Amino acid sequence: MLSQRLSLTDWFNKLRYYFIVEIKNQAIEQGVLISDGEL
Repeated sequence: MLSQRLSLTDWFNKLRYYFIVEIKNQAIEQGVLISDGEL
């Protein structure tokens, strides 16, 4: 059960990371620069 929870947390962290990267890429394309502090 613990290993399942850890893997789920790891998956969530990766999903969140890629989501933030995608948001940053779209913002840069639109000319709006997002700093890490604002996330």
